[in-house]
Amino acid sequence: MQKLLISILCSATLVLGACSLGRFPWVHRIDIPQGNIVTQSMVNRLKPGMTEAQVRFILGTPLLVDPFRPDRWDYVYHNQHPNGKVDKSRVSVYFHDQRLARIAGTLHPQSNTAPTQPPEQLVEVPPQEVVHRGVLEKLWAWIKREK
Repeated sequence: MQKLLISILCSATLVLGACSLGRFPWVHRIDIPQGNIVTQSMVNRLKPGMTEAQVRFILGTPLLVDPFRPDRWDYVYHNQHPNGKVDKSRVSVYFHDQRLARIAGTLHPQSNTAPTQPPEQLVEVPPQEVVHRGVLEKLWAWIKREK
């Protein structure tokens, strides 16, 4: 009886321990993004003197707001890929008198960047003649097409 109990316990330990490995090629793993996605183009749109509402409109709601320093907002982003690669970014914005004073972190505003959007072009579409046909005309055209 004891040998049976010990063998069951050992095999259960091995089976449950093997489940934690998780590096099998047939196991699907997903990206795990956490936090605020903040891009370089978003940071480039920030200008000193902007209000808190304008910054919140551009960057979104901050992930962290220190209750003891409400003039500092932190935007943290962490993305773990299935291959083990990790993308991290952190942007802290500081306010003085509820106006943007400075930006710190891994992304900084770049003043000499090229516009990310192509210039708008006007495209003229010629008017098309609309032919209004009745139900019987459409049915007759469909029957002719079938032959």
